[in-house]
Amino acid sequence: MRPLLLVKWLTWSLVALEAPGAQTAPVLDSIPATWLHGDTLLVRPQNFAVIGPEHWRWARQSIPPNRNGTGEAFIVASPTGDSKFLVVPLSMQLWHLDDSVSQAFVRGLRQSRLPGWEVSDVATARATIPSSGAMKYQFRWTSSDGQVFYQFGYLVPGRTSYLLSTTTADRSEPAPFREMVASFKTLNSSLAAVRVPAVLVIGNPGIVFLVLLVLLAAIETVVRLRSGATTSIGLTLPSRLLMFVGVLASVFLPQADLSPDEAWAPISFAAASALGAVTATLAMAAGVSYVAYGRASKRNWNRFARLFCLLSFVVPILAAIGNAGR
Repeated sequence: MRPLLLVKWLTWSLVALEAPGAQTAPVLDSIPATWLHGDTLLVRPQNFAVIGPEHWRWARQSIPPNRNGTGEAFIVASPTGDSKFLVVPLSMQLWHLDDSVSQAFVRGLRQSRLPGWEVSDVATARATIPSSGAMKYQFRWTSSDGQVFYQFGYLVPGRTSYLLSTTTADRSEPAPFREMVASFKTLNSSLAAVRVPAVLVIGNPGIVFLVLLVLLAAIETVVRLRSGATTSIGLTLPSRLLMFVGVLASVFLPQADLSPDEAWAPISFAAASALGAVTATLAMAAGVSYVAYGRASKRNWNRFARLFCLLSFVVPILAAIGNAGR
């Protein structure tokens, strides 16, 4: 799913969680003892670990439901309770960030409506912590009676995205918060990688499919001319349909794993990785089929078509099974 489609829900969650007026009397639950290691919170179900400020206390709080159900925020509070930092795992996949995503994020916050409060001075930037793929943001809350608060936060993309944020009366980002953000890490990098259909990353699926069909027709023409055939290479209608289905599977079944650290990289890098997944499926299916039934000594293009169609399904399915076990 494209990141821009998720910005609206993200900004709504941000307002619901961190608006000054929304912080009154939260219902906090205790953290399982096995998740706490001194000041470090290690949450394997959500695939992250983070170190809180020394002697602060961790708790968790249920948050409003999103499209995948109710979630939770992890909160570390100072001994006096006057400061708190949030870590919120989000059930959303983000694999690419750019200026358009940042601008949509800014627009969403500016258009947010919370009775008695106004959002202003929204700014976003590419962050260096906790990873090179993160986005940093900050903005100001102003109440109708003149109260002013400042919010600072980081959005970490991935298969599960993470929001780290704090609200303070100070204009500058709290040093303990920045130190906590710098300590944040995912526990399993393969689980953090975003797995998306390769064709969605490459571009318009319809155009990609049409290009491949044209390429297939061109290859058939070349083969026919080289073999000296005048009209056809002997492919029956069912075999042509099998070739069509095989190309369809080769385009839409392969998936690409995209590292969250490359979220700010030019889209061409992600597209190249995705194109490699589609090309590898096509090359393997066509290559094995050619060795079996395309060589002059055992040429049978109808059997080639059947094997190509089968392998176009088998190769990406086996790749998906292998990736699922990582």
